[in-house]
Amino acid sequence: MTAEFDKTYTDWSIDVGTYKYEGITLNEVEQNLYAITDQEKDFVIVSPSNAISIDKKQYNFVQVCSDQDTDLLHIEISVTNDGDQGAIIYGKNELGPQEVLQIIEDFMVHHKVPALDSWEIVLDLRPKTESL
Repeated sequence: MTAEFDKTYTDWSIDVGTYKYEGITLNEVEQNLYAITDQEKDFVIVSPSNAISIDKKQYNFVQVCSDQDTDLLHIEISVTNDGDQGAIIYGKNELGPQEVLQIIEDFMVHHKVPALDSWEIVLDLRPKTESL
């Protein structure tokens, strides 16, 4: 277990629907991921107090819920391109709790995100441009 696992990240919050609190540990994130797989919780949202800027994109939050077709997890990442209005939510299905925890740990601790090329666009919240 890494030293980061019990470290409190004061500029991050966790929301599980019934409560939201600031200052979280990766251990708490992991417990909530397993609570989803055990069907004790519906979802968890992990978010920084300010969006994380990586490669001219703003990453706003990570949301995890159970995958509809399997016993595994579904993860979503909210991304806003610099200069754009509105976010794009990318999603990926059929991930285990440890795979999801690794993505969240990389995001929280190292400010790294996976390549989203193979991820599905779940929701595009950018304003529609009017065609002439």
